Amino acid sequence: MKKNNFIKYIYVALIVIICIVYLVLDHAGAQLDMAYNRSSRHDKEYTTSRANPDDFITIKHQPTRYYHTHKPQEYIIMNYASSRNTLGGTHRVDERRDYDEEGKPWIKKSLEKEGGRANKKKLHLRYDAAGGEVEYVVTFKNGRKFEQYNTIGGKIQGTASPLRIGLVVGKETYYYDYLGLADEWQELTIPYESFEGLPIDKITSLEALKLIVVGKFQRQTAGEIFFDELKLYKYSPDDLERLKGIMEEQRMAEPEDYIRALYAERDGY
Repeated sequence: MKKNNFIKYIYVALIVIICIVYLVLDHAGAQLDMAYNRSSRHDKEYTTSRANPDDFITIKHQPTRYYHTHKPQEYIIMNYASSRNTLGGTHRVDERRDYDEEGKPWIKKSLEKEGGRANKKKLHLRYDAAGGEVEYVVTFKNGRKFEQYNTIGGKIQGTASPLRIGLVVGKETYYYDYLGLADEWQELTIPYESFEGLPIDKITSLEALKLIVVGKFQRQTAGEIFFDELKLYKYSPDDLERLKGIMEEQRMAEPEDYIRALYAERDGY
């Protein structure tokens, strides 16, 4: 009887040892994979070796451009699965015709399921900005939440480049012209200070965000934009400065120069 019990104990101990060895080897393999993946990313913008990789998030601003930062605090203003605006506003589309230009701009919005899941949706904007400009507008009734954060954005993909993003305060709209939009998902995060002339002390009076496609800036006036989860972010001061530098590189600095170069390209000069 004692001999049988001893054999059972040995058998259980062997199983426990095998499980421990398996877990250790599995963890070591995962760490090696992480190390390999980190070492193979040659297009990183910023890296650090002083923190746990789990404390970091990779945000994609262009298909070939990455940077690492501490994960920011986030607040979701609008999730398109429910189309509920947590700041109490609405969303709509508008078009404006420039009578000096040929064409008639139009824009349509719809909500589409992602992966066949009813509880996961994205906003789909189809447009042609020829002869003017088109815009998607999200309004806010309660702007007090904005002062707790320092960046606005969300997940986006599309064919409009540049994409003009506007923040409306009172009767004024402050713009950032983004050149980095691409036809694959990226997380676009724009610091408040990147909007030219925006008075930060009036950020609680923010009334609306606009996504604008200006026809005369586009190589192709017709296209589409997908948007998901309009959010606010709060970055640490150091990471905010890094982000401002990156977004400054992605700004269309001189619209008139851009238009002249675009027309020269179209005419083959």
